[in-house]
Amino acid sequence: LGATAARQALLSSGQLASYDGLKQAARGAGATEGTPLHVCCAAASGFIGQLFCMPADVLKVKVLSGDHGSVSACLRHTLLHEGAAGLYRGFLPAVVRQCPVILVQMPLIEQIRCVAGLGHI
Repeated sequence: LGATAARQALLSSGQLASYDGLKQAARGAGATEGTPLHVCCAAASGFIGQLFCMPADVLKVKVLSGDHGSVSACLRHTLLHEGAAGLYRGFLPAVVRQCPVILVQMPLIEQIRCVAGLGHI
């Protein structure tokens, strides 16, 4: 499994699972189905998805820069010298880049499903 595929798998699983879980929890708490719910859950799922994939992003960049021989060596070096926070370097810019995408994507998917007669997620 390549680094890009691993990153995408982590991002997608984090986004989709959290979107669905947050939406179910909100509906269970009395929220009504609609665009405000979709946008709020999408924003939160963008944050969570980036939280899942950020370590893979950081390790990928460090390995590709040639500073480390392998992913495991890079991980050891990062944890030893920077701590776990080193795996989240650049998190805020990554979230700022990721959230607008998911803020459009998930409400759009919800609307397409409704137009196609499939109902909401």
